[in-house]
Amino acid sequence: MELTERSDDDDLTHFEEHIHHRATVPDVRTLLERNDFVVCRVVERKVVMRFANGAALFNHHFNKLAFLDEWKKTVQGKVELIFRELQNRLTGEVRLTIPMAYVEGVTV
Repeated sequence: MELTERSDDDDLTHFEEHIHHRATVPDVRTLLERNDFVVCRVVERKVVMRFANGAALFNHHFNKLAFLDEWKKTVQGKVELIFRELQNRLTGEVRLTIPMAYVEGVTV
C-alpha cells in the first residue's frame, strides 16, 4: 500500500500548506522595501543533510527542532502510522535538501 493511499484530502492540503508557507526572496525583498529598506545583498544556497536511514532523519536534533512538529501536522491523527511506515521504508541513505536565503537591507 502506498503512503498516499493512507492520506486523505485534508492531509494533502496540510502538506501543501506546509510547503508553501515559507517566505521567498521576493517576499522578503517586498517586505523590506515597504518598510524603507533597500536590499543590497542576496545570497541563496541549498544545504544537503545526509542521514543513514529514516530513524536517523527523524531522531536528529535539528530536524526535531526545525521540522518534525510541522511534518507531523500534515498527517494529523495518523502520525504514528505514517511515521512508522516511513521509518520502515527509509532503510538506506536519506538526503534532505534545505533551501536558505540571506537578504541584507539598509535603511534609506
